[in-house]
Amino acid sequence: MLREADASVHMTTQPLSLHEQAVLGNELDATERLQWYVRPRSSSSRRDVRNAVLVSGANIIFAGVFWLLLLGGQEIDPLAWFIAGFVGLIAAGVILGLSSSMFNAGHSVYVVTNLRAMVLRPRFPFRGFRVQTYPLASNMMVEVVERNDGSGDIVFAYENTGPDVTGKRPPLGFLRINNVNAVADALAASAASFPPRTDAEHARYLNWADSQRFVRKPDKSLMLMASAMVLMGCAAFYGSTFLLEKPLYYLLHAERTVGRVVEVQKKEKDAFLPIYEFRTSQGSVFRQKVENTEYFNEPLLGLETTILYFADAPEQAMALCPRTMFGTGAFLSFWGLVFMSGGCLGLCAYRQQMRARSK
Repeated sequence: MLREADASVHMTTQPLSLHEQAVLGNELDATERLQWYVRPRSSSSRRDVRNAVLVSGANIIFAGVFWLLLLGGQEIDPLAWFIAGFVGLIAAGVILGLSSSMFNAGHSVYVVTNLRAMVLRPRFPFRGFRVQTYPLASNMMVEVVERNDGSGDIVFAYENTGPDVTGKRPPLGFLRINNVNAVADALAASAASFPPRTDAEHARYLNWADSQRFVRKPDKSLMLMASAMVLMGCAAFYGSTFLLEKPLYYLLHAERTVGRVVEVQKKEKDAFLPIYEFRTSQGSVFRQKVENTEYFNEPLLGLETTILYFADAPEQAMALCPRTMFGTGAFLSFWGLVFMSGGCLGLCAYRQQMRARSK
């Protein structure tokens, strides 16, 4: 009953799992027979991997910067722990969503019966499969997209969304399969005896397959805005290096000692500037303000903090407080990277518009 497409269609041998067979058994009608099946490529495309790495990295940096600002101080508001956990959940959710999407796409099964084509897509991290069905029709293949390595997509429909800058919409069907032309020939043979689709929905898909008519006119304002974003991002990132240079140098090279708050100076309502007392490795005791300390909401006398200093300039000591040392620089650096990335994406979109328009 269950057989795989021949070697010209499917280059790797991976039988249907018991779970996949059970899902098919529940989906197939009493008179329906499985003719053949094919699987997508096991590896994701370079573009998918690149996008996943970039988005995941951006989320990790985003969460790291906010954790630094929320939890990197000497006083931590209990509400900050809740916000930090919420930010972490958002970042983890985005990364898990990308990872699961790539996993599900690579572990789908494309099935052809005597009545229809089916896409069985896992729902990881949840249980079960999501099943999409397409009745067999002699003209059911809206488009066959072949790539340089012979892989490609057999498109049955498109997601009902607006076209991108090149006039394309996300495709639905047998996607990312090896030997796409061989699979298309096998599918055409299976569907040859069925009448063609003539409904308005299929006509719309055929219309959407011609992406050239939906290509947007290149917008110079997009190029100008993207260029400005790149310049602003570069300026912000370059400025952040100056803010991070000195504290990073202290963190890596300065001597360490323990400083204790022995006095506070009230600056304004609920704002106290601590005065630290610390001893250097030469035995000298200093009682002074230090750089990168933060204001307290109450006079925390006796609070101990790590002090960074150089033996030849202990009067320029710095408190090891990650929020004040690196917070502003990290925040500026993050937004610089965001602006640069957004600007580069805008420039790429404009370039794609120009290429698609010139075809």
